[in-house]
Amino acid sequence: MKISGAKFLRVYAWMLQLYPPRFRAKHEAQLLDAARLQHGETENHGALACALLGDTMKASLRENLRDSGVASTASLLGFAAFFTLLLFVVMLCMQQVWRRGADKAPQQLVTEARSTGVVPMDGEVREISSPAWVDGRDTFVATYDANGNVQASNGRFHGALPQPPRGIFQMMQKRSEHKVTWQPQRGVRVALVGQPLPQGGYVVAGQSLIPGEASTFSFYRLVLAMWGLMVLSLATIAVWTRRQRTA
Repeated sequence: MKISGAKFLRVYAWMLQLYPPRFRAKHEAQLLDAARLQHGETENHGALACALLGDTMKASLRENLRDSGVASTASLLGFAAFFTLLLFVVMLCMQQVWRRGADKAPQQLVTEARSTGVVPMDGEVREISSPAWVDGRDTFVATYDANGNVQASNGRFHGALPQPPRGIFQMMQKRSEHKVTWQPQRGVRVALVGQPLPQGGYVVAGQSLIPGEASTFSFYRLVLAMWGLMVLSLATIAVWTRRQRTA
């Protein structure tokens, strides 16, 4: 999964707010440079983001305890609140990255068709209700007349040409391009991108959303596990601190 360098570093810089001020003043520039280098050297930016989030969680907790000596209840609650907010923001960002990723290939197809006037349909027919297509990254492309009626496609839905709701074609006419999620049946969710054609009618391409949504749910579980680990760690520290004070 690809994430732009500017967005990646912006989120990581926000993550660094978990560290105490004195640590950030000394090491923030080095950490950002290291993250920039890692971003340029790896292709799976999602995995890198998860690894950096885990490392930041552990290291920032250690540095906060070292900086304050004995952790107070207020500092623990502040850390918990900020880390929870950070996880929530990262989760929303990753959700958008995966959702927009499903639009990329269909958008390239419709842009090519609009600019060249040739709709890129090969001879292979895709059955978009099949498990192989739903769980894969293949795309289909289709053309529609001015009323939104399907004319031709290299995709099929239960053997028939794919016919999404005609209302989306009105949005294409207004916006020049329209992106929408189409769910023709339970378990089949398609990212559709469509544009009007210069010669009239519309071209629409689609890709399954299921792989991206599966990645999103896996990331949600990871975030929940990290949040639970944070709560457990802070609770352990709070109990240990209270015992130290009463000893």
